[in-house]
Amino acid sequence: MLRGVFGKDPVFLARYGGDEFAVLGDWFGQEQIEEAIARIQEGIDRFNKEGQLPLQLSMSIGYAFWHEAGRRGENLIQQADERMYEEKQKKKRMRA
Repeated sequence: MLRGVFGKDPVFLARYGGDEFAVLGDWFGQEQIEEAIARIQEGIDRFNKEGQLPLQLSMSIGYAFWHEAGRRGENLIQQADERMYEEKQKKKRMRA
């Protein structure tokens, strides 16, 4: 699904843990991130609608920008994890 979202964009896609993935690219800005998140969500919605599985996929996305992370890889991962956690908490509050 990620490959379909990013197509021929110059990005590096990698699995980062069991159910986490990393997308690295040097052309992303806030607008591009928001567009990519929307395309990923559309893909998941389409999968859930067309799928024959007894479960629904969902996702939480965190992202970070290299320049905001002090140009340190560990800060980049930490910031993305924090944003992802915030999104998960928002979704839990909405369900309650």
